[in-house]
Parts: sequence; structure tokens; C-alpha cells
Amino acid sequence: MTTQLTKVAGITRLTIQPRADWMEPRPGWSAYAACVGANVEDFYPNDSEPFIHNELCFGCPVQEECMSHGVLFEHYGYFGGLSNRTRRSLRRKAKRFWLMCEGCSTYLLFTSLKTRMRLCESCESEEELDGWW
Repeated sequence: MTTQLTKVAGITRLTIQPRADWMEPRPGWSAYAACVGANVEDFYPNDSEPFIHNELCFGCPVQEECMSHGVLFEHYGYFGGLSNRTRRSLRRKAKRFWLMCEGCSTYLLFTSLKTRMRLCESCESEEELDGWW
């Protein structure tokens, strides 16, 4: 996904080029976020409060991972500088989702986020064999 932040006449505008697919970030990405140590409540403002960390998000080294995490898993708050409304819109436009297998951490391709069990074929067959004994 491509994002571009422009400032015209004192107004900051975010332009997002949506992706056809979203990939779940690898574990541990959040340790490198620019917001580590920031007040968590600032990322979940009330409807009447503005989001105050735009500059922090758009200068973050893991903004892409944060956006992906937000689109795939979060329904409230700001992730990667995107509101829940923006993420919902991006989620609807997406055609595919790359999610990690819960057994071996390889990526799997899904066309919906409504899958309950996220296991690849080999982990799924191992689980069936474990239940056999």
C-alpha cells in the first residue's frame, strides 16, 4: 500500500492507495513502533476528540505493519494513523488476506477474515492425527 502525506494551506491530507490484499505482520513488529511508551488512550479518542498522533504515526518505521494489523484485526482506535472508518473501507475493498498459520507461522491465503481455524494443510493433518490416539 502506498501512503502519501501532503500539507496544503495548513491542512494535512493523507492519500491512500489501497491494496488488493493484506498481509499479517510478523510477531514482534510493535516493539519498533514510534508510539512505544505513548499514552494508549490517545489512540482510542472519543468521537468529539481529534487524533493527536498523526505525525508520530506517519514517521513510524513500522507504519505499514501497524496499518496491516489494524485492517486485519482491530475495529476501534487508530492504527498506522488510520481510523476505524478508513480501515473498514479498506477491508471491504480487499480481495485477499494473508494470515499466519497458528501452527507453523507460514502465510496462508484467505478470501475472508471470518475463518475460525487458521491452520495450513500439514498442521491440520497433524492435529487430526493427534486426536486419533
